[in-house]
Amino acid sequence: MPLTYVTGAGIKDGTITADDISGGASGVLDTILNGSGAPSGGTGGDGDFYIDTSNNNIYGPKASGAWGSPTSIVGPQGATGATGATGATGATGSQGIQGVPGVVQSISATAAPIVVTDGATATPEIGLTILDEDNMASNSATGVASQQSIKAYVDAQTVSDTNTTYAISCVDGDNSDEEKIRLTAGGSGSGTDDIVLEAGTGLSIARDSDKITFTNTVTDTTLTNEAVQDVVGAMVSGNTETGIAVTYEDSDGTLDFVVDDTTKLPLAGGTLTDNLIVDNAKEIRLMEADSNGSAYIGIKSATDKGSEASYTLSLPAAAPATGKVLKSGDSTATDLVWGDAGVTIANDANNRVVTADGSSGLNGEANLTFDGTDLTVAAGGAVVSSIYENPATLSANHSIASNSNAMVAGPFTIADGAALTVPDNSTFTIY
Repeated sequence: MPLTYVTGAGIKDGTITADDISGGASGVLDTILNGSGAPSGGTGGDGDFYIDTSNNNIYGPKASGAWGSPTSIVGPQGATGATGATGATGATGSQGIQGVPGVVQSISATAAPIVVTDGATATPEIGLTILDEDNMASNSATGVASQQSIKAYVDAQTVSDTNTTYAISCVDGDNSDEEKIRLTAGGSGSGTDDIVLEAGTGLSIARDSDKITFTNTVTDTTLTNEAVQDVVGAMVSGNTETGIAVTYEDSDGTLDFVVDDTTKLPLAGGTLTDNLIVDNAKEIRLMEADSNGSAYIGIKSATDKGSEASYTLSLPAAAPATGKVLKSGDSTATDLVWGDAGVTIANDANNRVVTADGSSGLNGEANLTFDGTDLTVAAGGAVVSSIYENPATLSANHSIASNSNAMVAGPFTIADGAALTVPDNSTFTIY
């Protein structure tokens, strides 16, 4: 299957030549690089190809900064070819150097030991056996192989070379926007593999022999507002951050941000579905009407509770009646209840002595006052201070209580029209 290489719209004008393919060029976008071993993450850019010359693998196109898995460019093992014709006899080599003089030898072609004599003695020196084995099966340590058996053994050896070399060329593509880089197998390999280069949007492609050229065909590179809006809208539309949904409205070119009701604090209406936590002894402020100003009533926690435990005040379930106030509960102090606002003092006035009225109420006594120094009984009564004082004249009717005694300092006069009544079992004394 041919490998397909698609360029991006951002490629600059550039040319790919045979030298570029072998790794000679640099700085060209969407190129074919090569080197020994797999490429590192920092090698090349998105859209590039890379040929590993050590392992005969091709990587690419690189995408999102990653090369991905390689594809082998080594073809399958080809069939053994026919034996070639015998080559011509080579030229006669130059004369070798003169050898060291040797002994006179006589060699018997039989299997009997070879006898070597030097003419002076008849003592056997060396015994050799001539072996004629094409496969060298005996593996003898003393026998000598014949020339014919050596040649036959060497010719029978097969050298296995699984590596495939490739010739690289450029050929026409199948379509007008395509050109091909062709890898033709050599050596023991066979067949071809094509890398297809296709011009993307805004590019054209052309081949001149083994040179392939990409040309930018975009004449107006200015983005319209609509194009920018579409790019930004595609980036955020449908994206959801924590509690925020974003939608792009193409009709008016706007972004709509919607906060999830379950995670936001309502600014107008709505319902808060979880605890409201105000940190660092800050206040909750209840503002007065905007038309009246900016005054407020604030509620906040104690600045320092020390070792006191946390607590929560719970409001009563029922609405209050007129004149009721909040107070701690009878069974649970933090469960607030509605209670009486307190005791009202009837006939209240300055310096009046307060007495109980017998109905869980209080009464300010008009005829009994205390100004901090003198205790005064009005309407013919006495004044009690460091010196006891009483009026010298009784100007209004007065009755002494039954079984009670009364006294005044004299002289004492009862005015016309006034009467002093002393009941039985009571006395009245003038001092």
